[in-house]
Amino acid sequence: MELYKQKLVPKLLFSGGEIVPAGITEAEAMADKARALGMPTENIIIETASKSTLENVLFSRQIIANVFGLSNIRSVTAVMRNFHARRVLMTLKRHMPPNIKSKVATHVSPLFDFTKQNWHRTELGRHKVAEELEKIQMYLAKGDIVEL
Repeated sequence: MELYKQKLVPKLLFSGGEIVPAGITEAEAMADKARALGMPTENIIIETASKSTLENVLFSRQIIANVFGLSNIRSVTAVMRNFHARRVLMTLKRHMPPNIKSKVATHVSPLFDFTKQNWHRTELGRHKVAEELEKIQMYLAKGDIVEL
């Protein structure tokens, strides 16, 4: 929301088909929160089919192509939990056209309340970072992501 409020992005595309405890998808939950914070509905796009980071990027890319045309886009900024940023950027770099600059912006999630400065001090922080490193190795080997 801060990126939109600061006029750094004109629209927000919320991506995520996993069901959250409220019985709606991640994308719908994020869009509801954005509307509650004053985001106009006409500036919200929702993608509810994806079940993974790769699908988030692929399905969002298709929506961007259909709505705006990929040749009309200069950059995309993905927002995610802080520990997930590198893999998201690696996925964007692999699947977005070279004319589109890929950026990431992170946030500290209430569920994972550690930062890049203190992640190593908690069992959960160490676990999530190690998990990301394992996923990066696996997805590099599959060709789903590229090294930065």
